[in-house]
Amino acid sequence: MSPGPALRLAGASIGYDDVPVMTAVDLLVQRGEAVAVLGSNGSGKTTLARGVLGLAPVLAGEVD
Repeated sequence: MSPGPALRLAGASIGYDDVPVMTAVDLLVQRGEAVAVLGSNGSGKTTLARGVLGLAPVLAGEVD
């Protein structure tokens, strides 16, 4: 197992066709942590997951 966090977003903006859906997202998930993403319809949960998986473009910032 490699050291460091399991997931890190730093100032990430994720969207479609150069239109950001989420802007300036900071998130740090350590290895072994469980995280739930909650929100109403249209709040960006799926866009966040797609950005982390590389299925939606990260328009700014970093996703590691």
